[in-house]
Amino acid sequence: MAKDFELLSAHYKSIEVVPGSDVVAGEYATSGSSNGFYLTDVTSGELGTLIVEAEIVKVVKTAAQTWAAGIALYVITATGVMTTSASGNTLLGVAQTAAESADTVGYLTLVNMAEFLKL
Repeated sequence: MAKDFELLSAHYKSIEVVPGSDVVAGEYATSGSSNGFYLTDVTSGELGTLIVEAEIVKVVKTAAQTWAAGIALYVITATGVMTTSASGNTLLGVAQTAAESADTVGYLTLVNMAEFLKL
């Protein structure tokens, strides 16, 4: 599996989780009400780090979409690809920068939605 998420910021929040199957660094995942991506490869049954909040994350974006900075971004849970379409997808944060339709990657500000929704 390709790396869908790549942490670029030094400041982030994470939780420790035990995945039920092997995962690779950058793979999208959920744990309880938290959504994020794995920082490193993790073997099933071992403790791993799930990034749930970060200033800048490089992500794979849906082809032919144009992003404006600050637009809401959703993950297509089956693929880990980011989109501006809310329908059937999970909100993860906002676009850090604009992205053109020809771009294959974009930059996300990952928001810990579990914490955000407690407000």
